[in-house]
Amino acid sequence: VPILLKYSIGNKNKVFLIAGPTVGLTLSSDLEADIDGIIFSADLKDLTESLDFGLCVGGGFSFNILSGNLFVQGKYTFGFTNLAMDGTFKAKAGHLEIDAALDEEESKYQTRGMQISIGYTFPL
Repeated sequence: VPILLKYSIGNKNKVFLIAGPTVGLTLSSDLEADIDGIIFSADLKDLTESLDFGLCVGGGFSFNILSGNLFVQGKYTFGFTNLAMDGTFKAKAGHLEIDAALDEEESKYQTRGMQISIGYTFPL
């Protein structure tokens, strides 16, 4: 969920910059691993932080066409939260089951995302 501020330059055709904080919620955290041709899967939701805080930055162009605006924008989001937590989990492949562990520092990971949007806004 981003909360973005937008700074525009121009009247009809505009260049704009966007930036602001983001908050993310973990909906699922699944692992799939191929070990010697056997596919193991595990649910890591209990070993993943439920909240992620980050920053979103981007920019774009807006063109006045007819009674609305055509826009093209790009955004990049990067999280500050280490989503990995210490703990053990079971990975399964059919009847096979293995115990594994995550170390918060060794398994450190954060969110990263890029988005490109094209759209048209019009007055109601």
